[in-house]
Amino acid sequence: MITSKSSIWSRFVRATKKPVWYAVHRLTGKRMGMPVHYLDMTLASGVFRLDAEQAAQLVSKERFVPSIAEDGLARCHVSALEYRNIDILYPYNELAITIPGRMRGVDRETELEYYLHLPVTTEDARWPGVEVFGFPKFLAAIDFQQSEGEIICSLGLAGQEVLRLQVSKGETTEDEWEVANLTFLQGEPVLSTFRGYGQRHASDVPGGAKLHLGAHEMAQELGAAGLELTSVAHTYCPEMRALLSTPTKLQ
Repeated sequence: MITSKSSIWSRFVRATKKPVWYAVHRLTGKRMGMPVHYLDMTLASGVFRLDAEQAAQLVSKERFVPSIAEDGLARCHVSALEYRNIDILYPYNELAITIPGRMRGVDRETELEYYLHLPVTTEDARWPGVEVFGFPKFLAAIDFQQSEGEIICSLGLAGQEVLRLQVSKGETTEDEWEVANLTFLQGEPVLSTFRGYGQRHASDVPGGAKLHLGAHEMAQELGAAGLELTSVAHTYCPEMRALLSTPTKLQ
């Protein structure tokens, strides 16, 4: 089990966040914006090439420009996450489909992740993600299987298979990294930061992750956009923790 590197006081504050967070919502109907500590989780992801013009059609073209690599193609990140211990939520699974790029007309060097789809397995996780952060969360079936050499995540919706992500495992080292998120809350752009800590295997060797697209219309949309099914890079984090910052409006 991953333990957070923090003081006794900060651990006490995290322990009291869940009952306070739920009590405020019951009394006021509103979700409090606060950092979310993921205390024990697994992440497996692949980076897949995508036709640049088609990628631009998938995002909000007036607000976002997908990054284009040296090969002239955009990138799509497919990430499967299993959250086992969270300070203000109960355990759930998640699958993120994002396109990296930049806000149009905004001078920022940091690359942002634009969320196309973000299915989760519990209503408890869906509502705060939508109401507080503006994530495009919806309920779906997300299952994990593991073998000695790989981790497999399957996404299903309305009785149909959407996709299956297979990610190779590898030797891990202790690492820290950061991802900047772009979402939209009531039509306004919002930034948040996901900081990860823990055991991580990251490789830019092609073929470390593979996708299988099912019959669901969401999968067909990705396939029609030219999404390749073999990765150009992948990441596997068997044991990690993370901090999701409070959302802030983009200035």
